[in-house]
Amino acid sequence: LGGVVAIAFLANAAWAFQTGQKKPAFAQSCYQIGKSSERISSMLQVVSHRPTAQAYNTLGALYAGSNHLSCAIEAFQLSLQLDPTSWQSRYNLAIAFVHKGDLRSAEAELRKAIQHDPKSSAAHNALGLVLERAGRYDQAVEEFKAALKIDPSLADAAINLTEALSAQKKCSAAIYYLKQALAANPSKDAALKLQVALGIAYGQNNESQKAIDVLRAAVASHPNSTDAHFNLGTIYANQETPAGYRSAAEEYQTVLRLDPKSNQARLALGKVLISLHRYDEAISNLIQVPEVCKQCFESCQDLSVKIYNLKMENECAKNIQLAQVAEANNNWEDAANYLSTILPGISCYKKAQSMLKLIQDHRCMAFLAKARSAWAARDYQLAARYL
Repeated sequence: LGGVVAIAFLANAAWAFQTGQKKPAFAQSCYQIGKSSERISSMLQVVSHRPTAQAYNTLGALYAGSNHLSCAIEAFQLSLQLDPTSWQSRYNLAIAFVHKGDLRSAEAELRKAIQHDPKSSAAHNALGLVLERAGRYDQAVEEFKAALKIDPSLADAAINLTEALSAQKKCSAAIYYLKQALAANPSKDAALKLQVALGIAYGQNNESQKAIDVLRAAVASHPNSTDAHFNLGTIYANQETPAGYRSAAEEYQTVLRLDPKSNQARLALGKVLISLHRYDEAISNLIQVPEVCKQCFESCQDLSVKIYNLKMENECAKNIQLAQVAEANNNWEDAANYLSTILPGISCYKKAQSMLKLIQDHRCMAFLAKARSAWAARDYQLAARYL
């Protein structure tokens, strides 16, 4: 690294002597970070020898790709210092600001990029996303529309537009624009994204059958699409019927077969299994969530506890009913066995204990009557056994 810094110093002096200008300064901390990457280190030497807007833009992209956003932003800014008209550097700078969470700076840079190239669908789409994140949905919608006007086949802009419209409860409008985008002859991958988005929009618009039809078609044409299967499962689950829950479970299971690491599908499957009263399956499914996904793991563990409690409540109610039937048939032993399985903490535990006390009292009276009968017959040994 010391060699890179020394080369940079000498190159700075030579560049300043040749051009009569002060060379753009790059933070030493970014040189240190560059040591961990051969590609970044090589590009640092390039900008040290020949600092151009394109070279700094490439350097910024390398830093951004390794998630060193502060260094990426500095590199893009140096690129623009050398060439303020570089649209690509300005666009990349805006995206880096987005990833860093600085929406105000991102918006400013994207507006400059659009001013430089009003026909950039990518810049309009990116600005729409920034505005949507800021909760300025009306303005975001206009930017997404502008992107689609420039490039009607831009699937991402169509999907982003529908999400912004859906956030405003304008599902019919979202459906309209998705249909338009599908009619623009998109690529196969883009068409799948649009189909899934259309299915979701139909679902949000309470048109579940249309949602199911669209998503079934997406699954038929792309059987390995986890997004299509997952969203079809969600539409089925939202029907809140036994048949719907069973169909949802099948779709979520397909997602997990295609992607065993999909914790979202595993959690959703756990919920529909609860609705189907398949508690053991639900718990078995949820405990497979790895601890590496802390939020997912904690959610699944919390749900597993709730499922166990639901299972215990369900079994408690069943055992109370079985005990009542046994009691009515004078099967006191069976009734007591059913009731003794009910644990403290379950809502019907007190009722079970009350029934057990009545059974014990009845059994006590029955044995006492038998003991009296044996005593009267002078069978004192049998009387003692009953007592």
